[in-house]
Amino acid sequence: MQYLLQNENKENIAMPYVLGCDLGTSYFKVSLVDEHGSCVGSGRVRTPKRQEGSEVLVHPEAFWEALRTCFSQAAEEGGIDLREIDALSYGSQATSFILADGNGKPVSDLFLWPSVFASEPDPAYLELRERDDYLDVTGIGPAGRGGMVTILSWFRKHRPELMKRASRLMTISDYFLFGLTGNSFADTSTSSLISMLDVKHQCWWDPALQAVGIGREFFSPPAAPGSFAGKTSASFSDKTGLPGGINVYVGGLDHMVAALGAGIGFLADAAQSTGTVLACVGLHESYRPSPHAFIGDYVIPGVYANLTFESPGAEVIEWYRDAHLPDMGIDDMLNLALEVPLGCNGVRYRPDAGTLSFSGDEEFADHPVHIRAICEYLSGRVGGLLEKVAAGDNIEGVLATGKANQSDALRQIQAQVIKKRVYRSSQRENGTFGAALIAAAGSRWFSGYQEALAAWIKQESVFSP
Repeated sequence: MQYLLQNENKENIAMPYVLGCDLGTSYFKVSLVDEHGSCVGSGRVRTPKRQEGSEVLVHPEAFWEALRTCFSQAAEEGGIDLREIDALSYGSQATSFILADGNGKPVSDLFLWPSVFASEPDPAYLELRERDDYLDVTGIGPAGRGGMVTILSWFRKHRPELMKRASRLMTISDYFLFGLTGNSFADTSTSSLISMLDVKHQCWWDPALQAVGIGREFFSPPAAPGSFAGKTSASFSDKTGLPGGINVYVGGLDHMVAALGAGIGFLADAAQSTGTVLACVGLHESYRPSPHAFIGDYVIPGVYANLTFESPGAEVIEWYRDAHLPDMGIDDMLNLALEVPLGCNGVRYRPDAGTLSFSGDEEFADHPVHIRAICEYLSGRVGGLLEKVAAGDNIEGVLATGKANQSDALRQIQAQVIKKRVYRSSQRENGTFGAALIAAAGSRWFSGYQEALAAWIKQESVFSP
């Protein structure tokens, strides 16, 4: 499998690599993957965000500088020329956006999703949620903070001069595609979380647009994950750090892309992430909105990804380590929990206490018991999230992703608590690897995603209840 590119000097250059990008809230990461599914180079830069009041911002130049650094790191580690990259794609955070003029030139910084604009949902958003067709059209069950309707209503009231200068809104992934190719698309995976997309028909929902007085042209045209977005433009190379001619494919929501990279639909029926947030993804071959989950497009046409998540995530593990065992590694600390039987001798972690508090018999209140109680608490919450994304289907096994799930001890406890097999693939950076899979499938390295998964996904371990 070799793909050839002719450069300006008419030299043939092999193109046996794809690039997967993860536009995360904490870090921007990339993985350079060869035709055998091996990661040969990676890049990682802390997301260049800053806090101003309740807003979390990234300057456009800082955005591209961070990505250029990631691309350079991956190429250097892999010992390749960036012109050897055949294709790229991404996984991205949702509800992060930038305002731009009619030519796509930014008139604002990037606003990341943790930004808080309004103290409560806008009345226009609440009216939309009261519509009988809201859940069926948007696929959004949980109420959340009011979606893009509330955000844009707030901007019209509090930043009217900025809104006068803005002719369009691009999500962070739209802006990424536009900066690489000059073409702007709103992927229907991340866009499904902003309460303005008609998910089944892959178009902007007119009642939501009318609620804030904008037309469809204010947003980028919707495009399904895996769609061809164009080729990187050489005229943008100084900004992006990438040469022209690389095929670019539309990606999707980071949780969905990470689930793909872990092997969802191949190794197991669902995927869960235990990290900054707890999140679960389940796949369905029919459109079944649920009041308990979000639903959006998957990379396979006709398949939908159900998502649910909640905060806080697994931070309590680090809190406990820092407070009680600061000289011990996380994995070593979690291994202590395996000394304690299921049920934790009746001891329970109390998240509502506001501190690292536990209930139960103090006779058993040592570190292994406390750590086990925390692990069982997190695992129980994961089990509840899995029920929500299952939508009535029987889930026999689940993939474990996220930082905390690198621990064998935590995965074993999860299997015991949720009474399902817990799988882990050999890849550690599931988000960038899933994006690389999208790029490889898009460039026809494989006949489809099942062939790609069979070729690239390797099971590392499985834990049984």
